[in-house]
Amino acid sequence: MELKNSLNMGMETLIIPHIEKIQSFMHKEGLEVPAVPPRKNLDIIGKQIEPNTYIQDDGIVNSIREIYKFGLTLYMRGLSESTRDDIRQLVWQILSDDYKGYDAMVKMDRKNNWLISPPTI
Repeated sequence: MELKNSLNMGMETLIIPHIEKIQSFMHKEGLEVPAVPPRKNLDIIGKQIEPNTYIQDDGIVNSIREIYKFGLTLYMRGLSESTRDDIRQLVWQILSDDYKGYDAMVKMDRKNNWLISPPTI
């Protein structure tokens, strides 16, 4: 339940606001905002599951942590390449927010002893 709550909070406090900030910035610049593709039909999930195909919470948290790390790297590169103050400020806000999400995933990993995956045979 902790992971589900954390993911829902991340959607509401990070992902959706970041998309809105970027769309607003693009609109202000007179750029066309790309269409958001529709989500796949999630109703089919869980209907035809093979044994051992569920992803465990530790795998989800570790994957999200790696995604955050990659995103933070891209934001830092974008920040260092930007020359406009408004763009640097936007990127800095998103980077700062995403670092908080990364930090939350690291803390959840550490709390549950998921930082190092056990070897598999």
